[in-house]
Amino acid sequence: MDLAIEVPRSELGPITTNEMWDEIYNRIAELATQHRSTLVFVNTRRLTERVALHLGERLGKNAIATHHGSLSRRLRLAAEKKLKAGELCSMVATGSLELGIDIGSIDLVCQIGSPRSISAQFLHRHGASFFTDIVRGTGKLKAEVETALWELVAAGPLTADGFDNLRALIDPKRRAGHGKARSARPRHSAGRWSLLYSDDAVDRPRAVEATCWMLLRRYGVVFRDVLVRETLLPSWRELLITLRRLEDRGEVRGGRFVSGFLGEQFALPVAVESLRALHDLPPSGETIAVSAADPLNLVGILVPGERVSATSGRFVAFRDGVALPPEERPGILSMAAAR
Repeated sequence: MDLAIEVPRSELGPITTNEMWDEIYNRIAELATQHRSTLVFVNTRRLTERVALHLGERLGKNAIATHHGSLSRRLRLAAEKKLKAGELCSMVATGSLELGIDIGSIDLVCQIGSPRSISAQFLHRHGASFFTDIVRGTGKLKAEVETALWELVAAGPLTADGFDNLRALIDPKRRAGHGKARSARPRHSAGRWSLLYSDDAVDRPRAVEATCWMLLRRYGVVFRDVLVRETLLPSWRELLITLRRLEDRGEVRGGRFVSGFLGEQFALPVAVESLRALHDLPPSGETIAVSAADPLNLVGILVPGERVSATSGRFVAFRDGVALPPEERPGILSMAAAR
């Protein structure tokens, strides 16, 4: 049996970029064409569908099948039958295919991602478990499970009942008994290991990108000062990295759209056109009232005027984009309430 580890030629970083994924898909497709049947293991059900989609674009949709716990038993059996009969070029699966299923001979097996997923999959299925249960349930060596647990601890998604679990990993002798062989007991009673979130949890980069799109649709132009009133956002550094990536993909524009503020600015193309069109429009006298608790209450932050605290029951008013002084607001608000 030949065993090899391959990594993308692109520079490795904390996030797998689209370029890296393309390299992975292209390499697996290349290997699959050189073998009669290929089995590709991934860590999550969602990734199963994603990998199958991209491999289908390269090898043909009918040459690829998926196999995971969310599929019906009928679909899983059909995929197993096709793979065994040689009708499929490749099957993309999660660990659900490891449970004693007869799929015939396989020429090539690929694993995308770290082997720590073996222990993670067991914990995801069975919940909090003791070390011995994980070893017994995965069928792996103790040393392999220890390595997987270390990787999960370092990555963040794993927790334990107490510090004795970590001490047992640091010093495996702590799990060994002391005293006579028959009455030997561990010096410390380590607790259970459990995942902080499931394998199918939304990954951080995807969540940050969704937040960026929400802010772009809300404001049109996004920069640091415009987010002062926003709460529960990722850090500006995370947003900035994602916004730069969106600019590199040509989906948003970067530049200096609003003068008087430091830092990078990003905007939707339609927002840039709207800003240009506003220069040619004469004042209309239109007045707009906004709740002071709304994130759009940027008086004293982006636009000149006395800052209004973000409390319910208070309002700010704008006429032709200019904040009205407090003495002019009551009449505006009474008219808005009458409507």
